[in-house]
Amino acid sequence: MEVFDVPDAEQRELSHRLWGYLKKLYDEKRLALLVLFHTPENTDRYYAWVRQEHAAEMAGAT
Repeated sequence: MEVFDVPDAEQRELSHRLWGYLKKLYDEKRLALLVLFHTPENTDRYYAWVRQEHAAEMAGAT
């Protein structure tokens, strides 16, 4: 799972908050989920489509 716009300073806390859900998913379904965090800078640099989709959703286009 990719999570965009997460500053470096917040990634560890968010990872800890997600841990319980990830563990439950594995324990109950035997599914391992890898979480990839992207900083706002890298979201802008490499994933411009994320910004475009979000803007379209906010405008009610999708």
